[in-house]
Amino acid sequence: MASQKFIKNNYDSVPAYTPPGHNGTVNRRLVGPSLGSKYLEIIIGEMEPSGGAEPHVHENFEQSIYVLEGKLHMFTPESDAMFGPGDLVLFPAGCTHTLECVEKAKFLVIYGPPKETADQ
Repeated sequence: MASQKFIKNNYDSVPAYTPPGHNGTVNRRLVGPSLGSKYLEIIIGEMEPSGGAEPHVHENFEQSIYVLEGKLHMFTPESDAMFGPGDLVLFPAGCTHTLECVEKAKFLVIYGPPKETADQ
C-alpha cells in the first residue's frame, strides 16, 4: 500500500539557485526527488529582462514551462514564439531550445520524469 504521508513545502523554505547556462535567472525547486517525490519535479523560476538560457537539449526528459507573469521568447531550431501569463510550452525530450526574457517573468518549470533523476 502507498504511503499516506503528504509532503508540505514553501517557496521561502527552499534554496535559490541559478541553473547552468542561464543568466538573470533564479530557480527554486518546490518538488523533486530530493524533496520526497519519485515521479514529479516542479520549479518556480524568475528571470530578469535580458536574462535567458543558452541553447540546450534534455535527452532523457520533457520540460514544460507555464508562464505566471511577464513575457518570455522561446526558440527551437524550427520555430519561435512569445509566451505570456497563461501560456504553456512543451519541449519534448531531444528538442533543442533556448529562451530570452522580454519582460520580468515568473514561471513554473515541470519535468517528467524528474530532471534530478534523469540527469544521473
